[in-house]
Order: sequence, then C-alpha cells, then structure tokens
Amino acid sequence: MLLLDISLSVQDYAIIISINGVITFLISEWTKNKIKSGFDKTLENYKAEIKKELDKNLEDYKFSLKTREQAIKISELFSIVYSKPEKASLNKLIWELSLWLPEEIVIDISNQLTKKPDSKDVKQILMDIRKLLLDKPNSQLKAEDIIHFT
Repeated sequence: MLLLDISLSVQDYAIIISINGVITFLISEWTKNKIKSGFDKTLENYKAEIKKELDKNLEDYKFSLKTREQAIKISELFSIVYSKPEKASLNKLIWELSLWLPEEIVIDISNQLTKKPDSKDVKQILMDIRKLLLDKPNSQLKAEDIIHFT
C-alpha cells in the first residue's frame, strides 16, 4: 500500500479554505440567479395569462351590454306595434325588464300588475330586485323600511 506523506502549512490551509469559500459563493450566486430568472419568467407568464383573461372578460361584458341594448330595441318595437298609444310605454317597460330579470321576478311583477290574489307585495319585489342587483342576499334592509307615499 502506498502512503503519501503530505504535510500542509497554515498558508496552504488558508488557500484551500479561501478557494472553497469562493467556489461556494459562486455556486450560490449561480443558483440564486437561475432560480430568480425562472421565477421572473413564470411571473411574466402569469401576468400575461391574467391580462388575457381580463381582456376576455371585458369583451364579454361589452358584448352583454350591446346585447341588452339590442333587446331593448326589440321591446320598443313590440310596444309600438302591439299596444294602444296609452299602454305602449307600460308594455315597453315590462318587456324590457322581462328580457334580463330572472323569471321568478318577472312572474312576481306580472302577478302584481295583474292584481292576482297571491301576488307578492310591491316592496318585497323591489327588495328581491335590490338583492339581485347588489348581489347582497343577506341585506339588512326590509320591505317595510321602504317608504311609499300614496
């Protein structure tokens, strides 16, 4: 068996420790930069995806507004063609509302306007619409809180 007799001086140990420190520092900086560049690329991808989704949502919203505008024109046409002049504005209003309100509320309004015995109170219908529009199903406001002058 071959044994090497290696003896190192204090300076040799200092050089080895210094080189080890420099190598460790360089490896840690390289690793940190790799991680950071990967994170930056991922962050940019997420930003691009979010922007794309927001742009799509904006276009969908604009389209829904345009659709409502066109639906209102249809209800106006029907109210002119199928109504007596004194009832045209009433028909236009109820037809416009029936195009975008949920069917339960449209039925409640129709029942109230035709004075059906089991119809909901006007103020309760207003509360149902308010909860829908404001997206607050647990609102503290009650139908009896709404003032009604007669």
